[in-house]
Amino acid sequence: MNNTLTFSSKVELTENSLTFTSAPTEEDIATTFKTLSLAEGATLFWIGDFLNQVEIIKGKTYAEICAKSNYAPDTLWKAKRVCAAIRPEKRVRGLTYSFHKEVLELTKDPAKTVELLIEAKEQGLKLSQIRKNFRLSNAETAKEDVEPIAINNQYLTLINALDTIKHIFNGTPQLAADQKSYLMNEIESVYQLAREQLN
Repeated sequence: MNNTLTFSSKVELTENSLTFTSAPTEEDIATTFKTLSLAEGATLFWIGDFLNQVEIIKGKTYAEICAKSNYAPDTLWKAKRVCAAIRPEKRVRGLTYSFHKEVLELTKDPAKTVELLIEAKEQGLKLSQIRKNFRLSNAETAKEDVEPIAINNQYLTLINALDTIKHIFNGTPQLAADQKSYLMNEIESVYQLAREQLN
């Protein structure tokens, strides 16, 4: 589907006004309103793409252009960065520049950003839901990474304790031979089980 935004030739735009230069048709009205509705959310995409392309074509940095802009330098820098990270063909229609920017700042990863943007569009998720899901997912990943370490440490502690107990039993003359043999067999069974869990 063509998503090019166009104005009717009957529309005259200035810095602070819009005027129909002649009587608009229904199509003129519909086209103009669609363009106006989408333009606000597209402006920083346009500016970011403009800055990246001018830098490549003319070698001008965004800092040189900032001096002639009414936008804050940080706003222009972010627009440039977002548009460089998420190329036009990867952007998700129907989601604003702000949505793209916020998700990129959350993930710090263009590929993951695109994945979450598509998920948001398909499931009708709000930005707050994307943030929550992403944090929960990261928390689960961190937990999965930590749990095996914690379990291994527990088994190592158990093995060390069993080694200590075996040493004590071997040096305890008051225990009858059969008692010592029974306890040592039980300890050895647990010891072997712990070793197997570590392997």
